[in-house]
Amino acid sequence: MRTVLVDWLIKAHMQYKLEQETLYLSIDIIDRFLSKEIVPLVELKLLGFTALFLACKYEEGTPLKVGSNIWTAWRKDYLQLSDRTFTPQQVYDLEEKILRKLGWNLAVITTPYHFIHHYLEASTKSDAKMKNMVCFLMELALIHYETIKYSPSTIAASAVYVALCSLHQKPNWSKKLKLYTGYSMEQLRDCIWLVEKLHKMPWKDMPKAIHGKYSVPARDRVSLLPPAGSGYQHFHFKWDLRRRKL
Repeated sequence: MRTVLVDWLIKAHMQYKLEQETLYLSIDIIDRFLSKEIVPLVELKLLGFTALFLACKYEEGTPLKVGSNIWTAWRKDYLQLSDRTFTPQQVYDLEEKILRKLGWNLAVITTPYHFIHHYLEASTKSDAKMKNMVCFLMELALIHYETIKYSPSTIAASAVYVALCSLHQKPNWSKKLKLYTGYSMEQLRDCIWLVEKLHKMPWKDMPKAIHGKYSVPARDRVSLLPPAGSGYQHFHFKWDLRRRKL
């Protein structure tokens, strides 16, 4: 259910041209709240909407107004995920509950998106295509629950590495990247493998909103590009051999 919910959030984020930070904050709000509160399945969908509503107020220049045309459109789209509707008052009530649980402070939130500009400065290939590939990989990672165990900086650094491999077809973790990220290849290994696995997911199994979002020319069609090839796999094989000798 979380995968379906986050996929819808990405669709809504793209449709209404919200800031990238809004998407990451809304997902983070969901995960942090769920770590503190047991939410019934029927209310999980309301949580997703309210998290996006709250993140929009925090990150966007103009807060979303309940009762506006956008609010009506969002509710209509959201009903595709549920056979239940909800009222503005339910959203307001849950918004207050979320804020109380999170200590009324969203400013301390750190997401993978906060790191990518800094990390891309150290990349050997820092351009729009590279940034789009990194964002695509990070969103793939965020939608899957198993990535929650990794820190935002680890996810961002791993996405940079896998993006470099996909665009260059070879590993490229420079001393500068190690300095900027604070991570060695060994420290990133498990997260890299997870991001790579998600990237190799068949298109038919990939979340539709993410695949569609990054299949357009404006985002360099990065979701249509093949994942890292045999050279990357050979590197992992050599890495495994080296580890077995230790």
